[in-house]
Amino acid sequence: MPYSVIEGQVVDEDGSPTTEFKITTLRATRSAGRWKYIATGTPLKVDDMGRFRIANLLPGRFKLVAVPTRRVEPAENIANYVSTFYPSSLFIADAESIPVDGGKEARATIRLRKERVFNVQGKVIDAASGAALSGFLLILNPTQGNHSGSITPNAPVSTVRDGSFYFKDVIPGSYSIEPSNMVMIVNGSSRLESKFFGHHQVMVKDHDLSDVLVPLQAGVIVRGKLIQQAQDKPLSTKSVVRLSAVSSLGRDFSANVSTDGTFEILTVAPEQYRIHVLNLPEGSYLKTASSGDQDVTITPLDLSSGVGATLAITISPKAATATGSVYRESSGIAADVLVTLAPTDASRRSDPGTSRKARTDQNGQFVLKNLPPGEYRILAWEEIDDELAVDPEFRSAFDAQSARIELSEGSNLHVDLRKLVSEDSAKFEASKIR
Repeated sequence: MPYSVIEGQVVDEDGSPTTEFKITTLRATRSAGRWKYIATGTPLKVDDMGRFRIANLLPGRFKLVAVPTRRVEPAENIANYVSTFYPSSLFIADAESIPVDGGKEARATIRLRKERVFNVQGKVIDAASGAALSGFLLILNPTQGNHSGSITPNAPVSTVRDGSFYFKDVIPGSYSIEPSNMVMIVNGSSRLESKFFGHHQVMVKDHDLSDVLVPLQAGVIVRGKLIQQAQDKPLSTKSVVRLSAVSSLGRDFSANVSTDGTFEILTVAPEQYRIHVLNLPEGSYLKTASSGDQDVTITPLDLSSGVGATLAITISPKAATATGSVYRESSGIAADVLVTLAPTDASRRSDPGTSRKARTDQNGQFVLKNLPPGEYRILAWEEIDDELAVDPEFRSAFDAQSARIELSEGSNLHVDLRKLVSEDSAKFEASKIR
């Protein structure tokens, strides 16, 4: 596949080139059902005319941010140039993405923004006892728009012995203060799986923030058992229970299931989660999940009170199957195209984990297995990123082109698809959400 290039220039508000900036390239990627822009490659210093050339890019969608290479000490009521996203945005959610096709060149001019900056300082405490918590690496995460959590304009800071922290050069906006990837610093070395979690919202306007208290909650334990309906034998595959965070600021937790069906997930953040089971036995599906007397099959599991849960998950061996063929109106059989299946029920379709996908073989045929009973929309795509095709917001734009099917428990339904979503239509809709 041929590589692509983005060329451009960094200019000030008058259109004059500026030099003391470097360019960070961010690539759109989908992880755990959420879109993120992840830094790729090494930041590139602009030349003496503010120009840059980013080469060897694989096709995709990108955002660019110009970052100052030299810190200017802020003065009262004086605005300075700050990190600016293409074309001239302070936050990644407001930035425009740049589509790059294989072997093509794209151009981008970044017009810098000036802003006053402020400081945010405070202390991290235990939400239960009020005691200071030290040893955390904190980030100040912008919460505007759909891409919060993708990149932070301020470097992470460590809390010191009394739990205090100090962020410098913060531009006005809304933020979440939280542990960075839930990592703790212990005796000078990092340790994954922090035992405390939380997101504290702050609004920076026109002055410094001091004495900010960030309460973190201790993680909880979630344990349970998978029960195979109408079967006494142990699980035949290595299944995994995953708790998928409902909040875009949250993270997922998972644990392997033992052969006796039991599992335990330690130090889970006190938030809301959807329950998924991966690597189920062939022909099976998650039928019910409950926590005490609460049905959490579709309704999220709520751990926000700080109390753990014991789950009972029933697996049915009577999953449905959808098979079919895809045809192009002009050329007949459509080989190697993506087919997606998603529930029509609003409460289920908003969960990316309920979507299914498969590619057609050389004969244009596809098979979608291990499906819960219910009503679905099914679509075939000319050319599409697999992860984008299962994004609920994106996919809803093509509901009118989809076929509706009804699956009962244990059924095997055949459906032929004779319309494909065009590549141009997919790109147009993708530009609205990424």
